[in-house]
Amino acid sequence: MIAWRIYYDDGGTFSSEEGAPADAPSLGVILIWQAVLNDSHHPAEKHMGLDWYWWRPDLEMWMSGEIHGFLDQAMNLGACHPKFGRVVPGMKYQEILKTANHDLDFWYDPV
Repeated sequence: MIAWRIYYDDGGTFSSEEGAPADAPSLGVILIWQAVLNDSHHPAEKHMGLDWYWWRPDLEMWMSGEIHGFLDQAMNLGACHPKFGRVVPGMKYQEILKTANHDLDFWYDPV
């Protein structure tokens, strides 16, 4: 089972099946999908539109925010493996977002 997948500005991806959070490229993140265990209503969540993404080993999940949020969590909670978001032209962003939104590993029917 894929726990998470990162989408990059060049159209590429990196998932938990390919390596650990530390192995994922750090630059050009557009969004991160991740599975959410024990939540049948929202079994996946998407982090997008921010400058910083980081791994929380204590929660085994990705978080996102601005530099102050990352620094707070890095100093106090052990956040690590920062990844950096990138702004891309609108058409390219929409193309990557469309691909991510059709990712069957994270699709669910929010009935």
